Amino acid sequence: NRQPHKAYEMYESVALAESPSVDEAYAALVRALLKLQRVDLALELHNRHTGQFPTSVDSNTTSVLFSRLLKRGTSNGEDGLAQAREMLGQLESRSSPPREGTAAEATPSGGGASLWASVSGSMLPALSLELLRRGEVSEAEATVQRVAEASRLATAAAPPLETLKTMMREMGKARSVAGAYACLDIMEHARIPPDSEMLQVMVDALVRQVRFVKGGVS
Repeated sequence: NRQPHKAYEMYESVALAESPSVDEAYAALVRALLKLQRVDLALELHNRHTGQFPTSVDSNTTSVLFSRLLKRGTSNGEDGLAQAREMLGQLESRSSPPREGTAAEATPSGGGASLWASVSGSMLPALSLELLRRGEVSEAEATVQRVAEASRLATAAAPPLETLKTMMREMGKARSVAGAYACLDIMEHARIPPDSEMLQVMVDALVRQVRFVKGGVS
């Protein structure tokens, strides 16, 4: 099937010409390759694009690629978690968090800052959930703590409420006190008010932990 390779070749022709539309081509072709189940080519394209244009990374498209890589790995059957962590490290080296002491209300602006907010608000939460799924609770807790610290620096770095509900729910299932309270810290730093569903999720998570401490079965 030549279709995926043709998509990659289209990007190459635009990138070589250093066309202003190269970012649009990157975003469109990554998503097209993911639809074709060619995560390997999408990752190759991502590495090619960020290598040549390090200050020009579409955070939304990159988050979609990261999530797909984390869950499924590449078409070559390699471990998605290891590849996603490698990708995350590369992204963090290119991202720019706000300086310590800036207003917590501030929303990062610019490519690096926007990417930093996307890493914290989207990619790290996805990583924490995958770690919980694999039973790596302590690493998941440390990952959520990183999100809490980032949300203290800028509200834009916090995940949305629906994501926080999932994180809190899964931390409760894992009976992770530290993880549950880290989720609460994120909400406090980012001034995210809980809705009725979130309140119930919080109660359920805390009840699971109390029963676990007492030796009961939740």
